[in-house]
Amino acid sequence: MENKKAFFEGRTVAEIRDLKSIRVYNQRDLVERIDCLHEDESLILGFQIIPGRFYRNNSGGSEAARRFWKKGPILYLPQPETAEEALASNEIPLNLRRKAIDELTERLRAGKLRQQDISLYGYSFHPVSGDERLRRVVPFCVPPEATKIFAYAETMTEGVNVRPYSRFSKEQGATVVVDVPSRTKGRPREEFGFVHVPFLRDKHNLANSLSIRPESISTDQATSQPDELHKISYSVREGDKEHVEEIHFFPRHVAAYLGIVRDQWKEATNFRVPPIALIFNPFIFPSKHQADFYQKLEQNLLVYDPSLASKQMLRKPNLAEKSIILGRASVVFGHEDFCFWDSTRDGKIKAYVWN
Repeated sequence: MENKKAFFEGRTVAEIRDLKSIRVYNQRDLVERIDCLHEDESLILGFQIIPGRFYRNNSGGSEAARRFWKKGPILYLPQPETAEEALASNEIPLNLRRKAIDELTERLRAGKLRQQDISLYGYSFHPVSGDERLRRVVPFCVPPEATKIFAYAETMTEGVNVRPYSRFSKEQGATVVVDVPSRTKGRPREEFGFVHVPFLRDKHNLANSLSIRPESISTDQATSQPDELHKISYSVREGDKEHVEEIHFFPRHVAAYLGIVRDQWKEATNFRVPPIALIFNPFIFPSKHQADFYQKLEQNLLVYDPSLASKQMLRKPNLAEKSIILGRASVVFGHEDFCFWDSTRDGKIKAYVWN
């Protein structure tokens, strides 16, 4: 197993177990229980977070997590379905996310939805123009981890590097090459590109934000220009009847996009007007509340897993479980409180406390 840098390590299972432990055996009010944890307390979950249908033949949490990663429910954003609708729309991605999440929040608060029945993998949107129409998927565990990478990059390294844009247009957006530090000891910085980055003030920005995708740079092309980027290998999720290709965003991608927003803001002539990359940002930028909540998932939570060989049968939550809990928290607390970065309320993202 590769060793994480100290900034990303977090507490060990033994260290979490040695805190003032509280064991719970049902999912009722799980989000609130986690949110109320103090630094010296831990919560030990004696139940399955991933829905039972993802467990087969008494398989453990890791196997269920892999199945959930492939087939877990997704929150589909209420977006334009054609290029014409996107061009005519006054919507921005933030409002699409707000509508989708707050609709569930209203149902929850009206008693029409139970918290324990919310088991979402992430949220999704899709392009409405161009030849490539693969669905984009952002797991709920990605934005807070991306924010952590961004904070590490900006405070402990040379930062997120964004090369000057060498190609952009109103219709296609900008093509950008970026690099971010790795979370693993001894690994070089990760370099890749973005295409369809919203850049100029134009009616095509919504369509571009729905088409945004990362593209890889092979090792021998480390100095290549953006037009030499080539497509990433797309993730494949298993649908009910067929394999479905989707583009999954990972923490390094969202961390890099934060760097793009930072650079656009630095170059702005009017700092009171948000940059285009922020206005048409397709990713959740977590509030400080979400960042603090994520820290508790990392530092104060254990899961009982009888499939483990260890004596205590305890482990830290896996990515699927984190996504489910963060999705629930998004609905419980609402979009404005949990999934929206307000600089006045939350301060600078790079200043969030992670240790």
